[in-house]
Amino acid sequence: MKPSYVRYSLLKSIDFMSQNLDQFVNRPGADFVRNRKCPFSTLLLFLLQMEAHSLDKEIWRFFPKPAFRITKSGLIQQRQKLN
Repeated sequence: MKPSYVRYSLLKSIDFMSQNLDQFVNRPGADFVRNRKCPFSTLLLFLLQMEAHSLDKEIWRFFPKPAFRITKSGLIQQRQKLN
């Protein structure tokens, strides 16, 4: 299996999950409704790409531009919304 196919399949699955949020969040209709720096799809990609570094280093690596960077507290709050 080619890496490009695996990546395509993963992104397609995340897109499907983003369109059917009610099945994957704790409070359907309330979680991930507002426009945030870290929406559902970005949060999933971040969690899948995490390595064995501290949360601070992972955030700096994933969000290189300070304008788009999320705080540790914000990330944890978004993560708690996942089912």
